[in-house]
This record gives sequence, structure tokens and C-alpha cells, in this order.
Amino acid sequence: MPEIEFQVGKTYSNRIGEYKVLEINRSTGRMEVCYTEGGEHKSLDMTIQSRICQNMVLDARRDEIARLEEEASAAKATKASAKASAKAKAPAKKTATKKAPTKKASTRKTSAKKTEEPATPSA
Repeated sequence: MPEIEFQVGKTYSNRIGEYKVLEINRSTGRMEVCYTEGGEHKSLDMTIQSRICQNMVLDARRDEIARLEEEASAAKATKASAKASAKAKAPAKKTATKKAPTKKASTRKTSAKKTEEPATPSA
């Protein structure tokens, strides 16, 4: 990444907080700044501040990538869970199985006529 070109009157930030550039001395590579919160005035090295700003941008990118990967992973897990849940709720498919033919014992119907016994004479 190229070094940041600081400009007087613009606001930048480092790990301490935001600051406004009041004065730039390119011969010494330093700039006078005033922190937005607290109003503290400091003299900062421009090369170091440029590197800090670049690293903060890289950190933000890494955080964003990690967040997106985490969201994608969570979405994938949710989708898999929903799929498994739907599969568990679905009725099991019945499989057609052929039963092996069995030999049945042949039963033969017999028709027996009832015969009445002749009444025996009583003596």
C-alpha cells in the first residue's frame, strides 16, 4: 500500500483515536495534530502514522472477511440442519418386496351328507 499523503485540515485516525492535522513539516516528516476527543496536541511521525492507518484498514478487511466467512458457515450449517430436519420429518418410503411363493397345503372339501339315523322302535 502506498504511504498516505496527509493534508492540513483533514481528519485521520490511529489506534488512540481521531485527530485533525494542524500543520505538516515535510522536511522533518512530522505533523502537528489535535485529537478530536480531549483536544490534546501532539507531534506525530507521518511515516509511522501512515503505516498505522494502513494496518487499521487491513485489520478492518480481515475482520470483514472473517465475519462473512462465519456468516456463510452459519448459513451452510442452518441449511444442512433444515435439510436433515426435513428428511427426518418425511415419511419413510415403502419398498416393494416380493414375497417368496409358499406352498399351501391343499385342502379338500368333502361334502358329507348328514344322514338321519332311523329311529329305533322303543320297546
